[in-house]
Amino acid sequence: METHFQDTEIDLKARFKPLYYAFLSLSQHPDAMRQPPELAEPVQEILAEIQQMAEDYH
Repeated sequence: METHFQDTEIDLKARFKPLYYAFLSLSQHPDAMRQPPELAEPVQEILAEIQQMAEDYH
């Protein structure tokens, strides 16, 4: 049985990795420290956007 996460045409796992690591960071999960260095900038951008939204809608 093949799931969408294993489908090579729709590589959801790779596509949403920055969001995944942003979530881990926000939840202070230990696996957040395993974030690949090439994802540091996109993850920081996501976290900054979340922070801005929190301020805007608070």
